[in-house]
Order: sequence, then C-alpha cells, then structure tokens
Amino acid sequence: MIQEVIKSYFKKDADEVTYIPTGITNRNYRVTVDNENYVIRIPYPDSDHIVDRNNEAVILDLIKQHQLDAPLEYYDPTSGIKITRYIEHVQHFDEVDDPNKYQRVALMMRKLHDLQIKSGVFFDPVEKLNEYASHIKTPLYDVTFASSVSEKIRLYRGKKILCHNDWVNGNMLFTPSRMYLIDYEYAGDNHPLFDVMSFLTENNITDTQQRNQFYLSYFGYVPEGKLKEDLDLFEAFSNLLWCTWAMMMYEQRNEDIFYTIATMKYEALCHNIKQTG
Repeated sequence: MIQEVIKSYFKKDADEVTYIPTGITNRNYRVTVDNENYVIRIPYPDSDHIVDRNNEAVILDLIKQHQLDAPLEYYDPTSGIKITRYIEHVQHFDEVDDPNKYQRVALMMRKLHDLQIKSGVFFDPVEKLNEYASHIKTPLYDVTFASSVSEKIRLYRGKKILCHNDWVNGNMLFTPSRMYLIDYEYAGDNHPLFDVMSFLTENNITDTQQRNQFYLSYFGYVPEGKLKEDLDLFEAFSNLLWCTWAMMMYEQRNEDIFYTIATMKYEALCHNIKQTG
C-alpha cells in the first residue's frame, strides 16, 4: 500500500521508507524522495465510520495559513491519505524535557481558539458518545452510572468554535523553536473546555501544580467556582467518551492497547464521579 501511494504522488520510488510506530487509527511512514523527507499517513480501513474525511479536508483548508499543523503537501478526502513535510528534531509531549511545555501547549491551544473559527463542521460530544456506544455489542465496562454526565453536556450552553478535540501525546510535536498540532481527524466546532480537558485527561495530567501551570497560561488564572465545576464536568465526560471509544475499538480489533485505554478511562471516570458526587 505505501509503495503504491509513493508512486502515485511522487511518480517514482522512494529513496527510503521507515515505519513510524505511532498512531492508533493510522499507519505513518517517514519517506525520503530526492533527499526531501515527508510523512505519509494511511488510515486503517475500519476508521471510516469514526472519521469523516471530507470534514477533515474542510478543517485543513481553514487552518492552512495559521501555522498550526505540519506543512501540508497532499490530502485525499476519499482515502484519508495525508502527506506532510517531515519535521526534523521533533519530540512528542511526553518526551520533551522542558518545564515550560505545559505553557507551550496552553499557548498553542489559545492560538487555535483565539482564531474564533466557525467551521460549520460540528463535533457533537454526546452524538459521538452515542455513535461509539452503538457499535459495541459486549461492553467491557458498564458506564451507565455516568449517564447524568452526558445529559449535562447535552444541555451545556456556550459558544462553539473550532476545536481540535484530540490532544493526545502523539498529536503534539515539539522542536526547540516551536510546537506543531497535527491530525485534525476529530476537529470541529465544539466547546473550548472540551479541548482543555482533552489535553489534561488524554495525557494523564493529575498533578495540581502542572494543571495550574497550564491553566495560568490558558485562562490567565487558576479556575474557581462555576468554571471549575464546568471543567470537572468536561473531565468526567472526556473519560466517559474515550472509554466508550476504546471499548468499541477493542471489540473491533481485539488489540490490548484498546483494552488498556478503556480500563484507564473507566478508572478515571469512577474517580471523577466519586470526587464530584
């Protein structure tokens, strides 16, 4: 498959192809052609019902001038194949030995949100939850005890703007000079607080000092009162959503990584419910 993609786009064979062992819904390769390095992303076939590739094309077009993503070379909304320039000397969030990395993520998130883009592509969190649940025949965990969380999110009011919605470790790339936010498969108009808690929960950031470093850079202050309650709600929902997603993926692929994610998210959700009552 990768050789076919290379020949189709570059019209020649690659000098070198190296598999990049990151990504859960995609296979990624570093490809060298004429001494230029690229990354080719090829989605797994079973990701089609999870991601709308036409929506991703809309988002990529909207953000291309704002220097958020890696430089885009090619995107095919039919197949989801994406080719970007390879970023040299890059590290993921968990690899970066930089005490300011929480601030750097917060500033990148603020940059995206401050664009105030209304894309017309909607990421409805509760709709996604119900969609993922509909594909599960035998759930690993019973999460019906958290149904009030999804109902509160359904009723939540607030301005919806373009959000990334998937701040996992592998989507944040750091170089000494800047940060890149990649993979806009789940991007769409949503509540910004979803992004805030996506970052904190997906990267298992529970330390109060680290959270406050992020909050200070994103909000300008440490949340209290109603905002803190809203963040607690979105934290619980994030764990509920991705626990359900992981259970769906485990049922489809029977891979241990999804069992592990589902278990981690379920345990975090139980903790959230216990803490907030």
